[in-house]
Amino acid sequence: MSEVKAPVVPRFPPTLASKLMFIAVCAVPFQQALTIEVGFPLKISEITGILAVVLYMTSERTGERRRYAAAPLQWSLLALVYLSTTAWLIMGPPRETALGYDRGMNADMLLYFVYAALVLVLSWFAGTRLGPDWIARGFGLAVKLAAIYSLLQVALHVVGGTALLRLVNGNVQIGAAYGVGLPRNGPFLEGNYLGFFAGIALFVVLKRRDWWGVAAAAACLLYSQSTVALVGVVVGVLAVAVLRPAGRVVGVLAFVALVGVIVISTVDVVALYITRQLGKLGLISDASLGASIEYSLQNRTSSIQRSIDMSEVFPWLGVGPGRYGYWDDAFSDTAAAIGNRGIANNAYAQILAEVGVIAVACFIGIVATLILRNLRSSRSVLAMAIFVAVGLNAAPSWTVLPIWFAIALLATTPKPQAAPTPLMPDGSLRGEPFTAAPAPAG
Repeated sequence: MSEVKAPVVPRFPPTLASKLMFIAVCAVPFQQALTIEVGFPLKISEITGILAVVLYMTSERTGERRRYAAAPLQWSLLALVYLSTTAWLIMGPPRETALGYDRGMNADMLLYFVYAALVLVLSWFAGTRLGPDWIARGFGLAVKLAAIYSLLQVALHVVGGTALLRLVNGNVQIGAAYGVGLPRNGPFLEGNYLGFFAGIALFVVLKRRDWWGVAAAAACLLYSQSTVALVGVVVGVLAVAVLRPAGRVVGVLAFVALVGVIVISTVDVVALYITRQLGKLGLISDASLGASIEYSLQNRTSSIQRSIDMSEVFPWLGVGPGRYGYWDDAFSDTAAAIGNRGIANNAYAQILAEVGVIAVACFIGIVATLILRNLRSSRSVLAMAIFVAVGLNAAPSWTVLPIWFAIALLATTPKPQAAPTPLMPDGSLRGEPFTAAPAPAG
């Protein structure tokens, strides 16, 4: 009898366009570090992603295309961003310049429209052409790169050398969740971006059984000090335990909970970390934690309320892409005293304020679709979809690629099939693949 060999799977995507898109996913943590300043930070992911789209549209028009769940909602969201931008260009800006709008208000709005169009288009091409399995592998490499950069960042902080990161356009955001000031943002601008990315990557590498990736993702998650990212991981895991119960899952959760209780009870720095996170959620009140703990929750709550207030005045097309920061002053007595451009601190609230109620309904519809279509997917994928829904509540901006590459992954992950594809014997594609078999065209 002839020996049946496992199918040979390439180590890299087969076409140039897909290779470039794969690089875009691998480089997605570098949203601040390793960017080129051209009046705005031009990112590796943007450069390679745009080149990939050009090649897909010109030289690679044929080939396998995967179904992309909620594509009509995603294109509707883009159309609404376009309508909002056009309407405000016709009406003219409320002022030519304002605090944080050094480019001019119209130029700034056009830039934010381009950001929105870019992430929505790259997401669709990444999902339909590159595919969920390659996106997943890209996330696995990306989280290791983020962990290496974060390790370098904290090492430079210890020796007082973080100024060197400016050579690569890096930024340092300090957090005090461990009781001392430590960097928390890695290659991103803010720690919440790193936390969201790390949470997504954690479920991706768990699905693929990439244990080095799991270690890197968990380290980045804790390093980010992001409360909502931690909450998102917990909610995702618990929700899956309820929706898809299994004895092994319950056993693992019970063991992790037991170890967690022991560690919290015996390690002071861990206990302080958990106490601070609970304080930021408003679940406990401890004067020793400082006033900044309560400020975090109050600031986010008031930002969301101002978004709602803006939507009541500008319900259908919002205040215009990127213009939350300008109208923030008009809807708050304290925003002007902050001294910088205000942000909504919440992806849903930002879309509501800047693009309107129909747009946020489309966005919520996209997120809901991702959860519903993955109810029967693997537990890691379902937990990832739930994490996205929770994590977006603390996303400083909705027009960033980590969000939309995650959406592309979830929107194109095929439904479970009876016979999974065998793995490569040399171990180069370790773990369970996201794509069990080629998805139908469409």
